[in-house]
Amino acid sequence: RCRAPVRFRLALRAASGIVPVLGIGMAANDKKTLYVGGPEDTVTAENIRAAFVPFGEVVDVGMPIDQTTQKHRGFAFVQFESVEDAADAVDNMDGAELFGRVLKVNVSKPSAMKGNRPVWETDADNFYEHGEKQEVEAEQVERWRNSAQGQEAAAS
Repeated sequence: RCRAPVRFRLALRAASGIVPVLGIGMAANDKKTLYVGGPEDTVTAENIRAAFVPFGEVVDVGMPIDQTTQKHRGFAFVQFESVEDAADAVDNMDGAELFGRVLKVNVSKPSAMKGNRPVWETDADNFYEHGEKQEVEAEQVERWRNSAQGQEAAAS
């Protein structure tokens, strides 16, 4: 992985015509949001912003908060203005140290949540649908067994 300074890498890309790609299919998805894993407990969104602003215009920094402890959950999201800036940040900050902790930085993946329904509602629907289906199948098997046993008894 290239660890050259950002300006040098940008000059190399411009001279060689290389287009930065963040991962398989990422150029088409135009990903600008990065996942930042492993920040120390006392790190704030402003600390994260300050660490990532040298790579380009930072649009937003999000640090999800744990409702019980009121501390961040051990990761953050950084959104950049451009894909190139995000690629530079990944190149330079993945494996970098911040407040004594090594950071894991990569392009964020889309949320697994779809729609406005809580996960447990969807899972509950699937559970009951699956459970009802199993009950119906079990009743059918039992009827089939009873009818087969009745036929065997009549044949004897």
